Amino acid sequence: MEREIPEGAAGVGRAGAASADREGAPSANRPLRQTSASSGGALALFGRLFKPGVFAVCMTPAVVLLYRTFYTGNLGANPAETLLHETGRPALQMLLATIAVSPLRRLTGWSRLIRVRRMLGLFAFSYALVHFSFYLTFDRLFDLAGVVDDVIERKFILSGMTALACMLPLALTSTRGWIRRLGGKRWQRLHRLVYVAAAAGALHFIWKEKVLTAETLTYFSIVTFLLGFRVVDALRRRVGVAPLPERETSL
Repeated sequence: MEREIPEGAAGVGRAGAASADREGAPSANRPLRQTSASSGGALALFGRLFKPGVFAVCMTPAVVLLYRTFYTGNLGANPAETLLHETGRPALQMLLATIAVSPLRRLTGWSRLIRVRRMLGLFAFSYALVHFSFYLTFDRLFDLAGVVDDVIERKFILSGMTALACMLPLALTSTRGWIRRLGGKRWQRLHRLVYVAAAAGALHFIWKEKVLTAETLTYFSIVTFLLGFRVVDALRRRVGVAPLPERETSL
């Protein structure tokens, strides 16, 4: 035979259970909220430090080269060749990083990447300009006629000059003022020269090395992928197909 529970006692029991649930819920969920808040804070901090961090990375080759030149004097058996390599290599790397920004932003949805594209491009141009100045100083001894002869006779010099010539107007028109003067569409068309510069820069490096190495193959693969991505995206837009989808992220 079942024992009957008084109505008042049952109500008190239910109220007590509900109260216990309400009191227990915050303590159970608090670690999740704390973890989420900590994660959000870390991501926000990363976002704030991202641009200064990229700046520091871009400055590193210059700082290291200055240290080797003026402090240790360790530039190897051929200092001129070392100076050329240690300025040309980061120029190409940062140029490739510049054209990688848009595909990475589209694939990851991280819009903050666009904030470093101009900086990467200007660093690439700066290293390329220093690279050319070393070539003009140490290889040609300021002989401009000799430079012209090199451009005509040596294909790796021709490709390097092509890359530098393409980068010059991009650096000069990289400000918002020039975007207003040229108009958005004309400015975008002009800045497609960055893809020509990247391809020419990669060819310059590959032809200068004369043999296929892991490094030259890496640069060739990166350029091929990035240019292919751009071509596919442009073709999709031209035929009326939706562009490659963008993911979204809270970063």
